[in-house]
Amino acid sequence: MFDVDLQSSDEESPVPDANSCEDQELIQLFQQEISPASETAASLKRTCGLHIAQSCDYDKIAVGLSRCELQLFRVREGGQLAVESRTLGRYESGIRGVRFFNGDPNSLLCCTQDGSVFLYDVRTSDKVFRYEDTSEGAKKTMTSCDINQNDRVLCASSEVQRTGDSFLLFFDVRERNYLGCYWECHSDDITHVRFHPTNPDLFASASVDGLINVFDISKLTEDDAMQYCFNVETAVDSINWHADPTGRDLVSCVTTTNDLHLYDVESQDSVALFDRAQITKSLRRTSAIDCNVVGTHNYGNGSFFVLAGSNFNRGKDCLRTLRYDNKTLLPDRSFGGNKQIVRASVFNEKAKYLIATGECGLITLWKCRTDGSEQTGVNGASKSLKQKLHASIITNEQLSEYAELTYLTKSEIIFILQKFLLLDDGRNFSLTKRFPEQEVVNLFPQLKHNPFRDRLLHVFSSENDDRFSFEDMLDLFSVLSEKCPLAVKASWAFQIYDFDDDNLITKEDILELCDRITQQDRLEQEEKMNIADLLLKEIDLQNNGNIGEFEFVHAMSKMPEFRQTFSCRV
Repeated sequence: MFDVDLQSSDEESPVPDANSCEDQELIQLFQQEISPASETAASLKRTCGLHIAQSCDYDKIAVGLSRCELQLFRVREGGQLAVESRTLGRYESGIRGVRFFNGDPNSLLCCTQDGSVFLYDVRTSDKVFRYEDTSEGAKKTMTSCDINQNDRVLCASSEVQRTGDSFLLFFDVRERNYLGCYWECHSDDITHVRFHPTNPDLFASASVDGLINVFDISKLTEDDAMQYCFNVETAVDSINWHADPTGRDLVSCVTTTNDLHLYDVESQDSVALFDRAQITKSLRRTSAIDCNVVGTHNYGNGSFFVLAGSNFNRGKDCLRTLRYDNKTLLPDRSFGGNKQIVRASVFNEKAKYLIATGECGLITLWKCRTDGSEQTGVNGASKSLKQKLHASIITNEQLSEYAELTYLTKSEIIFILQKFLLLDDGRNFSLTKRFPEQEVVNLFPQLKHNPFRDRLLHVFSSENDDRFSFEDMLDLFSVLSEKCPLAVKASWAFQIYDFDDDNLITKEDILELCDRITQQDRLEQEEKMNIADLLLKEIDLQNNGNIGEFEFVHAMSKMPEFRQTFSCRV
């Protein structure tokens, strides 16, 4: 009857899965019961949606099917799905990943098992280029792909080859050539690769061997590039990047046994572990064997959620989200009307859409209300705390004014205020009260570990008295926000890099900059001098041996990556 007869991931348990509590309690716990806003089928023939990606403008959705087909959909105003192309791509081997560019909503990548990554221009449905491993030997069978934050480097992962090696393959996106590979980091199939959302040089890989490796691809060799390694001790299915309340990087992973692990990248500590039984309990279901953890998504305000469901009854009974909060998983939303076991999903942080595909070949869009848990403050600030802050320390009018005058959200402003309240337990606190520099630094790891900490504090201390107020800190984090315009960032960066405060960036300032970036012992003096001479040659428009503010801002405005290197999350 069907052209393709897929084996379902439905694991029927001896005891049927069911809700573990009464309907009324379920409604109270999962306060949003959401019905599909739009749904469409990928094909009248049986197929499975395996991969899904959304464009950076949230306007387009690409779906990779088990029938080796790539389809394109458009998300219209109001959340309606419309078919854009049923036949964007057809391949001789299975699709192993789809990915839009981070900065170009019309450029799409599709990775196939036979060792190719195809680049499409979705405006014309044209296949623009085919990235392939040009090294000697047989083509490597691929398993996943991703592109870095500035859309310059593509990474594809491989299965274990006949040689016993598994590979991470790198390609120059713009020059469209093969750069090289890593092959010593994993001993089994590499299942997933993910670049850091803001740092274009940082990426993580996961494997059946149980390892998650974090690399800095700006380093010259694989050994130097390897920064961190986590041993999950079981096969890893997928990984994702998150941030904790202080902005520290976290990596989550979903294992092939539907467990969820969370790691602090820098300390390499395990932050939390939720096995499938715990996740099942949090979902308020009875059968752990039927638990299906789809993946994790960031809310866009410093918190994230887990999307999970049940394989029982082919997924129709349960699809829910659990919000991560302080090493616990809390009931969040329930997605009604689901008709399939979900295999892949994307979350639109802007419009609050969840779009999923799965084993029935359906693409379903749920539109979430914006009055849910993600609207609490950054890092889970409770509503009661917000109300207390508003009533006793900051008025709604003041909060709105701060939001208008900075590039911070109200939630981020409240989070910074929470930190300052810790300094004196809120006693005699005022928005302009000044605190010793070291006390403030201890509140924000982003500052404590920053090589330019002293300059940031010097430039943003409004009284130049080695003390900081709440408003000073708002100014600082506003400039470091990703929403801050590039020209504004560059103007403040000029002051920070002007180490002797003479309103010029001289060769001596550039040498100091090199020392701080490389921790003083990575470059020889001659190398630093060459860097300084090159920068002066490129940026010093007046050829007077130094760089003025106008010249610096002009140069930085032509470097889109500067925005990311001069940003941090609250």
